[in-house]
Amino acid sequence: MICARTVVVGDPLARANVLEALAGPGAPTGILTCAADGNAIRLTFDDERSAPELIDALIAIETAYVPTRAALFPDAAAAAAAAARGLAEPALDAARLIETYLP
Repeated sequence: MICARTVVVGDPLARANVLEALAGPGAPTGILTCAADGNAIRLTFDDERSAPELIDALIAIETAYVPTRAALFPDAAAAAAAAARGLAEPALDAARLIETYLP
């Protein structure tokens, strides 16, 4: 039987997670269609190939486990110091970062 689900996911990161899980390369084989429509994700699937419980569990998991948004660096000097370490470029300073010149 062909089943349909519509789930509203307000958080764009969670929505991207759900889309990746249900429409990406590792999606369950029973998924027939899956697309975002604003904050909603609409999908159809064959329940003989993918159990409804699996689809519901994937939606629940992907909306619950969303990485938190965190500020990367408090200021340009801290960003420059991190970049200098990562690039093994000790002369790198805030004057060489574009973020220093942005409002």
